[in-house]
Formats: sequence, C-alpha cells, structure tokens
Amino acid sequence: MVARGLSEDDVGELASRFDVGWLSQAVAFYNEPQRYLAMPAEGGPAQWQRVSSLSPTDGVAIEPAVVSDIVVGTDRVDFKVDRTGVPVLVKVSYFPNWSVSGAEGPWRIGPNLMVVVPTDNEVHLSYGNTGVEYLGYLLTLLGLVGLVVVSRRFVSRPVIEPSFVDEPSSSEVTDVAEPASPEVTDVAEPSIPRSEMNLGKTEGPEPEAPSSQ
Repeated sequence: MVARGLSEDDVGELASRFDVGWLSQAVAFYNEPQRYLAMPAEGGPAQWQRVSSLSPTDGVAIEPAVVSDIVVGTDRVDFKVDRTGVPVLVKVSYFPNWSVSGAEGPWRIGPNLMVVVPTDNEVHLSYGNTGVEYLGYLLTLLGLVGLVVVSRRFVSRPVIEPSFVDEPSSSEVTDVAEPASPEVTDVAEPSIPRSEMNLGKTEGPEPEAPSSQ
C-alpha cells in the first residue's frame, strides 16, 4: 500500500516534517502497528493501491512467499523465494544506495525498512555508491589535481627577495659642519746680519780656566 500522506497545505504552517508526507504515515504505523492491515510504502509498482492517508482497513491480505537461504552481510542481502511477484519485506534500514537484482525495488516502507517484488527465485541486494557520489569523487579528484598543478607552478617560479638598505630617517639626519682647517700663514724668519752671527766669538785658543789653590 502506497501512502503519500498529507501535504503542508492540509496540515498547516505549524506542522513538522513528521506530520506531512510519507513520514506522517510511517510514524502512525510505528506507534500502533497492530491497528493496520497494510504497511505504508513510499513507492511501489503501478498496480499497488495509492492513498493519501493510511486507514486501518486499507490493504488486502496475501499469502506470503517462502523465503530461504538468507545471507546477510555488511553491504549485501541474498535470499531465495518459492514464488515470484509476491512482495517480500526486507528487514534492513532503507537507504538510496541499495540496489537489487532479481526483483523490483527496493522501496521504502514503514517505519524505515525495504520491500521488493521478486522477478526471479534468487534475489540479491547490494549497497553501493550512487551517481551523485561518483560525481563528488570526480570533482574532488579534479580539485586535488588542480591544487598540485598550481602548487608546482608556484614552487618552480624563482623567488626574488627584495634587498632593503637601512637609510636614516629624515629626523635622524642633521647637518654636521665639517671642522675648518687651520689657516696656515707664512711667518718670515728674522734676518740676522752676518756681522752679528759671530758675536762673542774670538779667534785663537780659548783661555784656560784659573786653577784654585
């Protein structure tokens, strides 16, 4: 049973996300599962009945298929069925990364499980990456390559460090007067007459000093 739930216009502005859409139906079923004959699914095959709000009388009881050879791993679920075309409830939390082979689905069903409709007697569910995730990985790889290219160009470019000369600031520069060189004047030597140059000198032997007795 596909239950779409009420829209925001039907509930009001104060409604939370658990009051509108499929989540409102899942919460109602989770709180009182014994009241309902069918489980609310978010999607399903075209022949499934669609309702806006699930009521306790909605749905038709069917004979379940016999499921065997169940193998559950961290990212895979395998099993076999005795009949195809009968919905099988997979008690594993739903997530968009789940894909199935040998069946239609998986679809999200309340409270947060999965349902598949086998088209083969062997059904394999696997958890993998979606196209959006692969696109994210590709963009991340391109970003890393671009970062490496830019960094290599920056490293290969020579770096010229500017040279700075410490110049005194204008406030430290003062005019210092150079010391004046002493003035040298020519001093004339006094002229001495030649006749006075031999003054006090007599020719002949020098007189002997008197001896004291």
